[in-house]
Amino acid sequence: GGISGLSSLYYLAKTNSGLDLALFESENLLGGKIRTYKEGGRIFEAGPDSLFSYKKFSVDFLTEIGFGNDIVGSCEDLGIYLYTNGRLYR
Repeated sequence: GGISGLSSLYYLAKTNSGLDLALFESENLLGGKIRTYKEGGRIFEAGPDSLFSYKKFSVDFLTEIGFGNDIVGSCEDLGIYLYTNGRLYR
């Protein structure tokens, strides 16, 4: 049910219309490791990667499956931070 499973299923369905396909997720929510949290007026993205607009294939894929209008850019003046291994980086 993560982005890899979703994209794999989508392209299999797109190129092999005769297949009976299903998407599974072991957690309670779809999305795999990707999560978005809103707290205190801020948006927090959790997961192994972010969506950078220079990754054209990601933007194209999300647009093709109907999520193009849901892509939200970061607000540069608020700063972009990374929290990993117990440390906060700017």
